[in-house]
This record gives sequence, C-alpha cells and structure tokens, in this order.
Amino acid sequence: MLLFVGPHIGNHLAGFWSGSVHIAIMNVVRHVYRDDIVQPVLLVLIGFQILSGATLVQRRMRMPSDIFGTVQTMCGAYIGVYFLAHMTAVFAARYAEIDTNWAWLTRPNDSLLASLFKLRLIAHYWVGPIAIVAHIACGLRWLLLQRDISSAVANRIAWVLIAVGFVVSSLILIALLNVHIA
Repeated sequence: MLLFVGPHIGNHLAGFWSGSVHIAIMNVVRHVYRDDIVQPVLLVLIGFQILSGATLVQRRMRMPSDIFGTVQTMCGAYIGVYFLAHMTAVFAARYAEIDTNWAWLTRPNDSLLASLFKLRLIAHYWVGPIAIVAHIACGLRWLLLQRDISSAVANRIAWVLIAVGFVVSSLILIALLNVHIA
C-alpha cells in the first residue's frame, strides 16, 4: 500500500513546483498503477485496508490508549472514509470520461476556490495526507517501542513525522490553490 500512497503523495507534492511537473510524473506512474493487473490488486488492497481497519478501530475503541494510540485509531478511521470518498470521486470522474489530473481540481474557472461545490475539497485534500502520515508515524512509534527504543526517542520521531506530514500536506494544498514555485 505504501508503494502506491508514497508516490501518490509525492506526485501531488510535485505540484508545488508546477502543475505541469505533477502531470508529467502522474503520466509515468499511471502506467504502473492503472495497469490491468496492478489496478485490481491495488483496489483489493485498499478494500482490505478499509475492512481490516474497521475491525481494528472497533477493537481499539474498547482499549485504554495514550495520545498516539488515539491519534492512530482516529486517523485510521478517517483514512477509511477518505479512501472511500477519494475512490468514489475518481471512478465517477472516469465514468464521465473526465481525466482526474491536476487540471481537474485547479481549472481557472472551476478551481477549488472559484467553485463553491469544490470548496469542501480543501479540507479533504489537506486532512487526508496528514491523517495518512500521522497513522503511519504512530504505528512506527509502536514498532520502535517494541524494539526497546526509548519512549522519548520514539515519541520525538512520531511528532517529527506528523509535523512533516502537516508541512507536506500544506504544500500540496497551496499548490492546489495555484501557488507554485516555478
């Protein structure tokens, strides 16, 4: 799953350089994840993540937890909903024969800010990557603790990764609002 999500987030981050860089990268990676074999496997993995995540959330809700466990659980729940919403939008656009590239969200007359209908996507595209990174960071923290890394070091690593996720997601949102460095 990370082999898809990591490059996907990286591709959106490339949009901060320019929309054309995002599209160039997307055209390359689409050959991989839209492959006739890879895409169905990816969809099955996403479905598995959502279903297994729902089971884990139910179990974790009945257990005592610290801040990192709570963040991981709540982010996991959000990610399940996020993936469903994201995939529904993408496949609805594909069904309508609309290319879901950079221009799909940033067209001058129909951008995230110009269209009241799309205004809701600002939170969607900002919170989603933060939740993904925070969920992974909290899971990594748990793994570090299992390997006898001190809680202070594991906590620091988790907080740094969450902060990086916040920054990356903010840069993606800024790019989607048509602010670029090139």
